[in-house]
Amino acid sequence: AEARYFLGRHDAVIELLNSRLAQAGKLADQYRFWIAEAQSAHGDYTAAAASYAQLLKDFPASSQRLAASYGQAHARFKLGDLPAIIDLLRQPQGAFQQAAQARPNDELVTRGQLLLAEALFAQKDHRAAEETLSALANRPLASDLNWRRQYLLARVLQAQQKLDVALQTVTNLVSLSTNAPLQAESTALHGEILQQLNQPGAAILAFEKNLDESVPA
Repeated sequence: AEARYFLGRHDAVIELLNSRLAQAGKLADQYRFWIAEAQSAHGDYTAAAASYAQLLKDFPASSQRLAASYGQAHARFKLGDLPAIIDLLRQPQGAFQQAAQARPNDELVTRGQLLLAEALFAQKDHRAAEETLSALANRPLASDLNWRRQYLLARVLQAQQKLDVALQTVTNLVSLSTNAPLQAESTALHGEILQQLNQPGAAILAFEKNLDESVPA
């Protein structure tokens, strides 16, 4: 099933594991986890959210608890259910926070915090979003996660009209961009903030960088 998952044959994963679920025994939580993962990868976020929730309910001691709690929140994010995401990721007695306490340095904990910040930002709770992102400042992050944190932070600061701090943040962001799409996103945000700061000349120079043929459409 895992091989089929990584080959992109998500329907085949679900069919195989469901057909053998009654014989799964001690691996039942793993079966349910990969069913949920396949549903999510296939874009069936409603089914995935329900499958992750059922796994967390039926198997509270599963080794996949952290991954399932993040997966549930991610599926809800894809469905646009912002209040549910915030509740799932913030609730002290919830599966995510409890699993995060046991594995505080796991990358999924960071991804969950970033997802929470994005949901808070979308709900216009800018102060809480900024606090969530600031709490990650001293944590060693992979380059893509560090970029995402800085990008979200710049947007949150921009929304709060803290434009000078946002400009400093986005300037650092440009240097963190590790590929063309991230560079383009950074440059676009840089131009927006310069425009808000009434620096049209500098904003034009920033925006013009995104006119290069190498920049993604």
